Amino acid sequence: MTITVPNGNICLTFDDSISQQLTQFAARHFSDIADGYLISPDSIPYITLCQIHHDKPQPRAFRRDLGNISVAAEPLRLEAVNHRIDGDYTWFDFIIAPTPEWLSDLKFDVETILRNYEIQSLTPFGPDYHPHVALCRFKTSASANAAPNAFTVEPAQMYLSLGGPDANGKIQKTFWKKQLA
Repeated sequence: MTITVPNGNICLTFDDSISQQLTQFAARHFSDIADGYLISPDSIPYITLCQIHHDKPQPRAFRRDLGNISVAAEPLRLEAVNHRIDGDYTWFDFIIAPTPEWLSDLKFDVETILRNYEIQSLTPFGPDYHPHVALCRFKTSASANAAPNAFTVEPAQMYLSLGGPDANGKIQKTFWKKQLA
């Protein structure tokens, strides 16, 4: 079985003030236990819409079409700290539950553009799509506690972005972005 590794991520990113709050929260609660993934000043907090794998560079028209997406974004609430186990690792995330309709619509619009360019989305849609901001990953043998917290992000603080993940899934730079409001 061949596993397709993402080499691109179409996601929501945040302005500097929200990104700093998220990285400070992660550093305060998880810097001692993180293993390969910790949101930090050298990475960008994000919510994945579609992880992608492509073998050819995206044409300018692809970014233009992404930029033409119109979304009626509403404030987004990043709630509590959720942990999930994936293999040998535990992840801590801020979750968005339930998924707002505008976010599902945005994901659908992005996937439509991907199909037009014959680029496969590696991220599930529908009930299997669980939007979140990953804060850290650590070996399941470690333990962590983080006080529940919440952030409200206004549409003017969010960007539709195209970034490239590293081997651990962190995005360290974006190649393109468009403010939502």
